[in-house]
Amino acid sequence: MKFHSPKTYHRRALCSNDRGMLQRYWNDITFAYSGLKLTFEKDKLPALSGVAKQMLSQRDGDEYISGLWRSTIISDLRWTSFERNTRRPSRYRAPTWSWASLDGTAQVMAYDTDTKSEAQSYAKCVDVSVTLAGPDPTGEVSAGYIVLDAPLKIAKLHRNEKSKGWWDRWLNGADNLTAEFSPDCHSDFQTGALTTSDKVMCVRLGESADSCDMCLVLKQRNIDGMAQYQRVGYFTHKGEALETHWFGPDTQYGQVKIV
Repeated sequence: MKFHSPKTYHRRALCSNDRGMLQRYWNDITFAYSGLKLTFEKDKLPALSGVAKQMLSQRDGDEYISGLWRSTIISDLRWTSFERNTRRPSRYRAPTWSWASLDGTAQVMAYDTDTKSEAQSYAKCVDVSVTLAGPDPTGEVSAGYIVLDAPLKIAKLHRNEKSKGWWDRWLNGADNLTAEFSPDCHSDFQTGALTTSDKVMCVRLGESADSCDMCLVLKQRNIDGMAQYQRVGYFTHKGEALETHWFGPDTQYGQVKIV
C-alpha cells in the first residue's frame, strides 16, 4: 500500500467523488475528532461543521444528519465506544443513535470497501430526522429520531459474578445463547440509567468489520409521557449462532423508534 501524508490524504479525500474513499475518510474523521476534549460541550457538532460542509459538497444529493449521513445511515450506526471514561454530556446534544451524543472516542465498525463491495444489512431505515437548533444544517440539533425496520429480540442483562471487570455484563435471550454486552457509556450503571437485570431490545443491524453481526441494544424510556427507545450499547456475535438461536427464518421484523 502506498503511503500518503495526512495532508495528502485529506486533500485527495475532499476532492474525490469515490463513495468508498469518502466513507473511509469520514470514519477516520469521526474517530480522530470524537475523542477530543472541547471547552464547551455544546460545540461538539458546530466545531465539526466546516469539515461536514466540505464533505457535503462532495456527497451530491446526500444529507448530513447529526454526524451521520442519510445515504449510509445503516453503516454509520455501526459505531462503538471503547473507552471506560466515556460520559454523557450534561445537556442534550444529539440523539442517542449518534456518536455525537457522547464524550469519548467512537469508531465505526465499517467493512473494508477495498475488498468487499457491500456488507450484509438486516435493518432498513424507514425514517430519520433531526430538529436543528439554528439555521446551520451541520450545526447544533435540539431533537432527533430514527425509525428502523429490523429483526428484534428482547433480552435481559445479567452479570457474571466471577468477573470483576467492565466485561462482566451479558445479554441472555432465553434461547440458549448469551452475548457479551458493550455499553456505550459505562457510567450508566453508576447513575442508575442501566441496571443489571434490565430488559432491553436488541436490533440486528448488520455485518461489521470483524465478520460478526452487530446488534444495537436499546432501553425503553418514558420521555415526555411517551414510551420511546434510546441506544445504550451494542454487541457483536457470529451470524450463524444468532440465526440458530435468536433470528431464525421465522423471525418477525418490527419497527422501532430510537431517539
